This record gives sequence, C-alpha cells and structure tokens, in this order.
Amino acid sequence: MPGESSEHADGTAAPDAVSRARLQGKRAALSVVVAVSVAFIGASAAQIIPAVFGWQIRPLPAAPAGTSTQTCADGIRVLADAIDRTGGALADWDGAAAHIARACAASSEGLDAWAALMRLRSARLQLAQGHDAELASLRRNVDAHVAAELR
Repeated sequence: MPGESSEHADGTAAPDAVSRARLQGKRAALSVVVAVSVAFIGASAAQIIPAVFGWQIRPLPAAPAGTSTQTCADGIRVLADAIDRTGGALADWDGAAAHIARACAASSEGLDAWAALMRLRSARLQLAQGHDAELASLRRNVDAHVAAELR
C-alpha cells in the first residue's frame, strides 16, 4: 500500500522487495548473457561468411622466381591442372604436394591457396568424371588465389 515501508520493524526486507531484487538480478544476468551471445555470433558470422562465399580472397603476391611464393603459385597451378586431368588420383601426390605445401605455408595467402586446392581435390575424388559444372566454382576459387601475373 502507498506510504508503507518495504522493511519490517527489525530492518529486514519485506518478501516483495526481495522478489523484486531477485527479478532485477535475473534480468541483469540474462542481459549480459544475451549481449555476449550476440557479440559471439556476430564475430563468428563476420569471419565465416566471407570465407564460405570467397568474398575476401587475397591472391598470392607476385614474387621473383625461386621464392616460396612463386613455388607455391606454380605448384598450385600445376597440381590443379593435374587434378583436372586425372580426377585427383595422382600417383605421386604425396611427394609433389609435400614440397608445395611447405612453400605455401610461408604465407597466409599460400595457406589459403593450398586449402582451396585441397577442397578441389577432395571434391574431385568424391565426384565421378563428368561433374565439371559442379567443380567449376571450386576451380575458379583455386585460380583466384593465384595472382593473374602468376597464372
């Protein structure tokens, strides 16, 4: 009732005041959880969506012959062509790929190019010959990682 105190004569809070305080605490805690969740989802989406759709492809930079960047670009191009010819089942894949993978590991662009090549190879191994239309976007993704002057 208006004018009544929410405390008892001995200084303890009345039950309705305790209930209101608990409710406010729950609301504050839920607000924090929602804010952290929204921030986490937003940060995840900002990283995942461009990678999935290839919006932020950074091609390997032009580099002089003999450098790891040039070795990576040449190797990616050669292996991608070999995947197209053989369907991904290269007899000497491990030997050739290990050297190129080490060269590509020298830069983040190289790692991205290597990952695109691995996606193309995996898809090619899983699909029978004649599914070139389905693999075209993966091949374009590999080609986009190799700068135009290196293709």
